[in-house]
Amino acid sequence: MVAALASAGAEDCLLKRFRFEEPAMGTIFRAEVYALDEGRAQHAVQAAWIEVHRLNAIFSDYDPESELMRLCRAKPGSKVQLSPDLYRILQLSGEISRSSGGAFDVTIGPLKRLWRQSRRDAVMPSAARIQEARAVTGGDKIQLFPDGSATLEVDGMRLDLGGIAKGYAADAVLAILKSHGLDRSLVAASGDVLAGESPPGKEGWEVGIASLDDPDGLNASILLRNQALSTSGDTQQAAEIAGVTYSHILDPKTGIGLSIRRMVNVLAPSSVAADAWATALSVAGTEGCSLPKEIAFRFEEASPDGNENQRERRRNWPSAKE
Repeated sequence: MVAALASAGAEDCLLKRFRFEEPAMGTIFRAEVYALDEGRAQHAVQAAWIEVHRLNAIFSDYDPESELMRLCRAKPGSKVQLSPDLYRILQLSGEISRSSGGAFDVTIGPLKRLWRQSRRDAVMPSAARIQEARAVTGGDKIQLFPDGSATLEVDGMRLDLGGIAKGYAADAVLAILKSHGLDRSLVAASGDVLAGESPPGKEGWEVGIASLDDPDGLNASILLRNQALSTSGDTQQAAEIAGVTYSHILDPKTGIGLSIRRMVNVLAPSSVAADAWATALSVAGTEGCSLPKEIAFRFEEASPDGNENQRERRRNWPSAKE
């Protein structure tokens, strides 16, 4: 036993840090790995990137030939057999939607498209168009069956996995890196960060924590080890329309972008859970969700009067390094 530990410690001393990037899913995926040599690291990471692109071909709402978009084009009420990955991500989405009271909703695609155009034009969508889009959204309009199939119940539905797909892909990347023996790895995609085992000689991966006052996460950090962090906020994709700032994060119940400034950080055992729950908390707030026990969060909200006063709530949040 002692000899085995000594051997593992000696090998850790030989590990080198390598960094890789890959554009996918509308963002940049990053991987940092500790490996004995660059060749081993490169081989593992390339396998991981292949998996990310495979998942994107399933989940994309921009690619008309993706599996997701083929499902959206199916005749309403008709059963469509799904790949295991699409079935699983829709299953997870449904579970979180129910636990969040509908705050997380992958059927929100028609509303997302409407608001993308409104942000570009800086024009508020009409109440009639919002109502029209809301009529074809809602978790009750998608049905999953035990045989791996699904139905969309009404015409005009458009699913959008933007609040969960990158987290799902990050989990897949880390799983592949570990299968190649690269346990000491970190994966990042947009606001999602997933850590494996700690770097050699460290207690964890030091990761910056974004806040309303520090959206780039330069002033505070926490240590991650075998855990996922996701951050959700409106610091980069908000738009001002008629003097009101609206977030790109939409409330499915109203069909309108959030107008209260919020920043949410979520810690979870998996990146897919952290990703989706960060969105849900951004929409519903801390009182509107039935959170699993393993979810920790830090929630900031600016005061409605627009001044700099903020309120902050935490659950099981670790002490930050400043």
